[in-house]
Amino acid sequence: MNTEKFISENFPQDKAQQFADILKDSISDYIGKKDNCTVEEWLNSYLMECLPDKSPEEISTISNEIISTIQIHDKTMDSMHNAMNSGKSVEAWFQEEISSQQSVGQQAYELTEAHSALTSVSNQYVDSDEQQEIVDVEVIDSEEWNDEMWNKYKMKDLVTETVRQAGDTALRTTASDLYEKTMEYGLKTVLTDKALISESIINGASSGLKIATAGAMEIANGNNVFPVDGSDTESRALIAGVAIENVKTLGRVASGEIGIADGLKEMQNISVATVAAIIKSKAINIGSKIGKKIGTTIGAVFGPIGAAVGHFAGGVVGKMAGTKVGSKIIETAKRVGSAAKSVVSRVANGARNVFNKVKSFFRGW
Repeated sequence: MNTEKFISENFPQDKAQQFADILKDSISDYIGKKDNCTVEEWLNSYLMECLPDKSPEEISTISNEIISTIQIHDKTMDSMHNAMNSGKSVEAWFQEEISSQQSVGQQAYELTEAHSALTSVSNQYVDSDEQQEIVDVEVIDSEEWNDEMWNKYKMKDLVTETVRQAGDTALRTTASDLYEKTMEYGLKTVLTDKALISESIINGASSGLKIATAGAMEIANGNNVFPVDGSDTESRALIAGVAIENVKTLGRVASGEIGIADGLKEMQNISVATVAAIIKSKAINIGSKIGKKIGTTIGAVFGPIGAAVGHFAGGVVGKMAGTKVGSKIIETAKRVGSAAKSVVSRVANGARNVFNKVKSFFRGW
């Protein structure tokens, strides 16, 4: 990927500055009013003010989707952290998280769709000779999704590979030059040294900050500032959620609370939890177009444009906590990105080899 060309085409300076200003205004407005109203009341009112061409019904729909998406994401993140704190593996937690009230065949379909989408995203960050082959769920015979085709061993392997692929995708996005450059780009667009938000707002219960960030993305999209990437309200809310979680992780690394390796692992787990949240939020009819929604959302959230928007927003939020905090976050992002590059170079060959295992689950491949 030609990073400079990608940024100039998708984030020209005028659009980037507009988005940064929209984001700064949204977060500042939320912080100024959060003690006098609920976040739901604030978001609905703020969107009506900033998107006057939309009807109250449209605003209500957008507001409800942003809030419900952030709530699902937060709940999934909390569930993962609680499971890990109790000694459960991420893989075991992931399988339990997506398995409620679903047939085994349906779970297999969802996981394969998610794995394929993540692989497609990951391929966008590497040269053609390093890309992994993708299983196309659309061409797999419907009989392959029958429950009897999936025993617990195959399901365990598929879960393991999906979790691994989610983590690998996080590694590749973090290792890309796009990560460092768009975060720094976001920081530089905040033209004040004054701290507009406190570190406690970033590091504490951050659902309000995520919602304000998602609201800003919706406003930017409504004003044709957002890059054209096929994302929807849900995808943009998830991008916001991931962005704030990653900034929180960078802050913990910057403060010395955790090391770089732990920070990188935490960012991988954020991606895993986000994939679980996406799968949980979809009511899939196997083989229908609804099923493709998982892949579409994963592509919008983790693909280069979605990832770049999230990184950019992270840089803006970091700078809003003050120049000193923002600079530390960017410097830490560079160190984490460098560590990710080293890890990616070691896992590239293994990733291609294990994917053959996923292919082997299906007859005719």
